[in-house]
Amino acid sequence: MDSTITVHDFSAHLFWDVDLEKFDLDQYKEFIVQRVLEYGMLKYWILLKDL
Repeated sequence: MDSTITVHDFSAHLFWDVDLEKFDLDQYKEFIVQRVLEYGMLKYWILLKDL
């Protein structure tokens, strides 16, 4: 994954139940995609595509 994009680039409301300081984008790829597609706004869909 692109290391310039972090979980903090997404809205915190997408990951309300996750400790963002310990969250690994590479490890939880499927989880991120699911949350963004279900609850994210278009700008987060675009960010996900870039990721």
